[in-house]
Amino acid sequence: EFACVEIEDNGPGIPLDIREKIWDPFFTTKDQGEGSGLGLGIVKGIIDKHKGKISVKSFPGRTIFKIQIPLLSTT
Repeated sequence: EFACVEIEDNGPGIPLDIREKIWDPFFTTKDQGEGSGLGLGIVKGIIDKHKGKISVKSFPGRTIFKIQIPLLSTT
């Protein structure tokens, strides 16, 4: 069982050719000096540490990040 959170926006979308790179530390599409490219890499690291999953679906006008974290077992 997992706890699940979905975050959605209505921006321009993430192009398919960079979708796998968004998790890489220091990857950014912003101009130099405007972003460190650490945000999604840190998020993925935290989720991985908790044995969770993060995925993205994106097309123009809609991007959805889905985060799943396992629930603790009570047994």
